[in-house]
Amino acid sequence: MKKTIIGVSLAAAVLATGAQAGELLFSYTETGPGAIDFSFDQSSNPTPLSYALGDSTQLPVSNWTGNVGPYSSIVWFSLGDNGMFDTVDGAYVVFGPQVYGGTEAAPTFATGVFPGADQTNGLSGVLTVTAVPEPAGWALMLIGFGALGSTLRRRRVALAQV
Repeated sequence: MKKTIIGVSLAAAVLATGAQAGELLFSYTETGPGAIDFSFDQSSNPTPLSYALGDSTQLPVSNWTGNVGPYSSIVWFSLGDNGMFDTVDGAYVVFGPQVYGGTEAAPTFATGVFPGADQTNGLSGVLTVTAVPEPAGWALMLIGFGALGSTLRRRRVALAQV
């Protein structure tokens, strides 16, 4: 019984540490005439290109696709600006909830679905933020599931012999 508890605890610890994200996938979509639609990747631990305290943080992005851009960075608004993000050239400014927390020098991003409104054309849109685990995270999760399965299999065999 003691070995089972230790095995399950070890597996749970490995599974919990394996869920760290390496990249965040962003997708913004609007509907209607003149709607913008684009997606890009960003590190889950980004290094800002620039930031202004209480104003905004400019972060590098990659793999841009869509009907606007491409852009190599996005400006994320601070809470005081009541904004979500804008393209570096200011062509598309989207207002909505602040998606990042932490400090402006070291932002962290929430995952989920966030409503937004494009100031340029007045259309409503949706920003979806998804976390993608690093390969090392996947390996840790697989090891955790293997350890859990091994522990449960040993437990069943021991019960069958009693």
